[in-house]
Amino acid sequence: MLDPATYDLQEEAAKARCGDWTTIASMTPTVFNESGFPVRIKSLSALSYLITTMDETDCSPMLNEIGGARPADIAAIGAATQRYLRFHRILFGARPAIVPVSRLLYTYLIFRKIKALSDPGAILEIGAADGYLPLFIATDDSFKTYDQMEVTQSYYVFQSLIGSHVWGTAHLDLAKDDARYAGPIVRGWDNPRSKKGARLALEIHSDVRSTLFPWWRFNEAFDRRYNLIMSNENICEISLEAFIYYAEQIACSLTPNGMFFVHGIGRTREKSDLDKRLVILRDVGLRPTLLETTQANGGPLHTPNLMFIGPRHPDHGTWSGNFTGRRFNTDDPAIRRAYGLDEPAGHITGHDQFVAALREYLNEAA
Repeated sequence: MLDPATYDLQEEAAKARCGDWTTIASMTPTVFNESGFPVRIKSLSALSYLITTMDETDCSPMLNEIGGARPADIAAIGAATQRYLRFHRILFGARPAIVPVSRLLYTYLIFRKIKALSDPGAILEIGAADGYLPLFIATDDSFKTYDQMEVTQSYYVFQSLIGSHVWGTAHLDLAKDDARYAGPIVRGWDNPRSKKGARLALEIHSDVRSTLFPWWRFNEAFDRRYNLIMSNENICEISLEAFIYYAEQIACSLTPNGMFFVHGIGRTREKSDLDKRLVILRDVGLRPTLLETTQANGGPLHTPNLMFIGPRHPDHGTWSGNFTGRRFNTDDPAIRRAYGLDEPAGHITGHDQFVAALREYLNEAA
């Protein structure tokens, strides 16, 4: 587990080692800063702001996207909600728990899509925000490893706490004290002449399934290879300078059959924000296999979905570098699974219906 003060201490040390203001500025969450979003917190109790601030969406468009929620959907979201409630109890004590129903549904849609669209294997998520995905994938053995990268202090702390709760000792938080920068163990601890006697210092080994990277250690994340890299609801909020860095690293870090998935593009300031970033992705060699828009713009989705293959993908040459228009191949079995095109319609289509069904599941499971 990580607290805000420890993160701030490590970040200040990292800034001093970096010594480059441009790099530090490019990793600043500009959109959040301008909106007054709680990007920095002083205590763990302030994390409740993140839960309520992010959970402001009507669930109906998401439910419409999957043709209504079915009993299996409610069961999967309900199980994740139970894990969330245990986490909330540990973090906030006996205060009433506000369940972020829209965020859990949103995360569930990502979960079912990435399972169908790719071999989950090793996953990296860039800017996981409130980071509820581990509540779904931690009990699914098809996900080998799940890594996260985060630049916002408040989100980072929240992700660290969820990761520690869900993964336990299999979670590694790289913003904590780093042995690479620590001094040697105090001399005399193992000296038999010491009046204090010998002390025991041991390396702690654990099989790591999830690693959380702060911005000053992003290069270490991109040194790894991933079956799937995600950047959800944020590509238009990342500065162009930083996005060029991300795009170049994504192209190199994808396995030959790997994919880059975008579930929502985030807030835009100008109409050209997305186009500029698509040009950058094209220039580093990525090719789109899925470009689909929202229900408001004539598409079937509640938020834009984009999928790309990397320059080393065996099918790279068969996909056009044209990033305009829509690509939603309903003949593709993976697309049909991901978006529930062959599933019977669910009877839960409205927000209030969904909340009531989730409440009923939780009451029966109690």
